[in-house]
Amino acid sequence: MRSGSPAQLDPMLHIDRDRPWIAFECADVDTHVPPDGAERFKGVLAERHPAAGARVTVTRHAGRGHLDGARDEALLDACLRRLTAGGDPA
Repeated sequence: MRSGSPAQLDPMLHIDRDRPWIAFECADVDTHVPPDGAERFKGVLAERHPAAGARVTVTRHAGRGHLDGARDEALLDACLRRLTAGGDPA
């Protein structure tokens, strides 16, 4: 497990270090964790590392706020599918 300050662990601040395979499942109207942060991350990563950027998806779940995600079966199912896929399903 990594330890350190939030800035040390923020992938946006270390875009050249991390080349992830990430699926952002975002509540579309989330004001606590706005989905545009995920979209910015994907955009910057794609500019610097196109292959890595292609491995990032951002899905917005329409009409959902921050806490709605914990109650939305479709969003939870999408997260569980990704977490149990055992890596890149492609």
